[in-house]
Amino acid sequence: MDDTTKYRELFFEETDEYLQTLNDCVLELEENPEEKLKKDRVFEEEEKKQADYLDQYKLIKEYEKENKSLDEISKLIGMNKGEILLLKSIYKDS
Repeated sequence: MDDTTKYRELFFEETDEYLQTLNDCVLELEENPEEKLKKDRVFEEEEKKQADYLDQYKLIKEYEKENKSLDEISKLIGMNKGEILLLKSIYKDS
């Protein structure tokens, strides 16, 4: 298994956890639609995950502008090189 495949699997595992949380929230909403706190939690979870990934991507782009190598960026932001490359491929048109 190459690094890209390994990190892609980790990314999807984390995404599965996120989707499970969203699913749990939606199920709770179906049972008690009046509970505003649960509705808010659904949107907070979604926004949080999107913001985390986008912030990491922006940080990667800033370091690239400073001509930092992939190894340097990896150490600076605490991500593996495969994770960095995966984020870049996901957000390449952003």
